[in-house]
Amino acid sequence: MSNRKIKAMHMEYGRLDGRKCGDCCNLSSYAQSRTWYKCEAYGNSNSEATDWAKRNIACGLFNISFDKVNRIPLIQKLKHEPKQIIDEPIKGQSVMELPK
Repeated sequence: MSNRKIKAMHMEYGRLDGRKCGDCCNLSSYAQSRTWYKCEAYGNSNSEATDWAKRNIACGLFNISFDKVNRIPLIQKLKHEPKQIIDEPIKGQSVMELPK
């Protein structure tokens, strides 16, 4: 599942090969009984769903401080995007019609 998050970051901000999220200024760490990480640019849902891996390949915002006042975290943008609706059946897909 975390693969989906970093792919969304790369689609939005680009990919910076050779750099890791663990070295970015936008990665915050939180510690209690264990340590977990959150990306400020992706956003925080206060759940495991937004936990971040330090080993991820960095996005184009690497070490560019995320401006929380003038920018919206990506997770918020993704929540409000309309879902893609496919009206036509996919090639090879079975079609069922309801009786009239």
